Amino acid sequence: MASPRLASPRSLTPTLARERSLSPDAAQALRTGQVLITAVPTGLIGGQVSAQLYVPMAGATLWAHLTDYPRWSEYFPNIACSRPLPPTATGQPRLYQVGQKSLMGIPTSGELYLQVHESPCEQIHFQLEQGIFANFEATMVLQPWRIGTLLTYTLQATLQVPLPWFVLSQGIQQDLPQNLEHMRQVICRESTLAPNPGDPPESAPALLS
Repeated sequence: MASPRLASPRSLTPTLARERSLSPDAAQALRTGQVLITAVPTGLIGGQVSAQLYVPMAGATLWAHLTDYPRWSEYFPNIACSRPLPPTATGQPRLYQVGQKSLMGIPTSGELYLQVHESPCEQIHFQLEQGIFANFEATMVLQPWRIGTLLTYTLQATLQVPLPWFVLSQGIQQDLPQNLEHMRQVICRESTLAPNPGDPPESAPALLS
């Protein structure tokens, strides 16, 4: 299948980010292992979601796990298949995924063909080539925090079949935290680290409102 030309990748703006330090409540929630999530509409049938969690391991170690794309079906229960595709003519990595309940946080089943743009140990950006969405972009951002890494996952999506955003967002906010928590448990277990973080330091990166 020929790969379409896509626009240059852009970073999605996390709805949890406000260029200031973590609030005490947010730090406490992350310290106890919670996944912070927010969803906002971008139209009647589309929207953006940001989720954030603390993973108690170095960014380089977490990066190695996250970029092992064939294992995403082990990390995320709602992904039935994840495998690399031949790269584009310019060498851009590509990925094929199948969701069995939700795909990358979206509560629906189907296929995605994605181009993957990586900034090593900092960011992974996914751009839609074709699939079940009229529009889909997702970004994973890694930032050092405490003795580990804060992972912020932001997606923006519009289904081809019209579905009110409030219905879509309910499924996202239920499924996405569960999938991210499962990913953290699997990765931390393999690294012989407890998935529940300890106390964070007084200072924190500028991520949450």
